[in-house]
Amino acid sequence: MNELILDKKRFLKGLAISLIIGIIVILIITFVTINQNTWTSLSYINKKYLLLAFALMIFAAVIDALRIKMTVEAVNENITFTEALKVYYISNFAGGITPFFSGTLPTQIYLFNKDIKNKMTLGKATMVATIMPLIKTLVFTIFTPIIFFSFKRTITNYTILSIILINGAILISLFFLFLFFLAINIQKG
Repeated sequence: MNELILDKKRFLKGLAISLIIGIIVILIITFVTINQNTWTSLSYINKKYLLLAFALMIFAAVIDALRIKMTVEAVNENITFTEALKVYYISNFAGGITPFFSGTLPTQIYLFNKDIKNKMTLGKATMVATIMPLIKTLVFTIFTPIIFFSFKRTITNYTILSIILINGAILISLFFLFLFFLAINIQKG
């Protein structure tokens, strides 16, 4: 199998060129767009909220890495927390630069199959990468109607909107539950 071999010198040259171009573009945009109003506006930022946002981003990454680790271990494979965190960040980046976040799944499959210490088979890697969004969808499917019914008094101030939202959420949730149970029955039969 012919694979593209990227030597270190060529890689570092490309990295240096892209960093130089990036820094030049950032400097140009900074000097063209920043004025006194920008600095005044930035001085009003509440640093507590900025710190809280940063802490929540780290918390979300840790939770997702633990979710990846538990899902991988559920199929009798091993992955370290650091590798799970790496899979999370790389797949989120790949998803972020592709339309509709479509790069996340193939990136996770590749990383599980090729890049972690205990490589998984392609089938297990595909299963793990596919099951995580399915579990998330199932959780949202179950808890959406519960949340709507719990906060019904808040939503009912907008009568027509609340009827549409509640009925839509119930129908979508029932549809996904139907698909879930259909998949379970097909697997058993």
